[in-house]
Amino acid sequence: MASPSASAMRAMISNAITAAQAVAGTRRQQARSQARRPPWLAAPRVAVGRPASPSITAFTGRQTGLPLTGGQNQAFASSGGEATVQVGPQGAGTVWYPAQATISTTTGMTTGIDTAICNVYLGAAGTPITLLATVFSGNGLVAAALPNLTVGEFIIAEWSGATPGDACALNVQGLMSALVMQ
Repeated sequence: MASPSASAMRAMISNAITAAQAVAGTRRQQARSQARRPPWLAAPRVAVGRPASPSITAFTGRQTGLPLTGGQNQAFASSGGEATVQVGPQGAGTVWYPAQATISTTTGMTTGIDTAICNVYLGAAGTPITLLATVFSGNGLVAAALPNLTVGEFIIAEWSGATPGDACALNVQGLMSALVMQ
């Protein structure tokens, strides 16, 4: 068998080295990409989303006498001294039995002297309909004639003449009833 010429031998060695470098480069590249891969990408893919909600028919009971939740809201008085906030029950079948509503502004809470006037209404979908009370200092308590509220009904407080930038807050206290699963 004839021995290959020196130039053929160099060509074979060069091809072998090139092939070895390509394989090593691919392995290095794979190792680097896996090392840089965030852990959440390496984990098996699982559908992530909102958990399934129970059907409305699963709520077969009603619990009453619960402390009223979600009865707080605030807004900042505009440059014209006006602000509007509203609160109301949320969730199918929820009924509020409010005992009182506390009205406050930052100026009234810190100095005790406030010229704001707050009108408290019963309304639907953010539209004031029935005037329940007027608080002349912008701060105070409304305790009389607060009706029971169902979903879609709101207690709305509208301030006028407040100090611009004041936080105007409404806090409704009382009891509520809600649907429960049994």
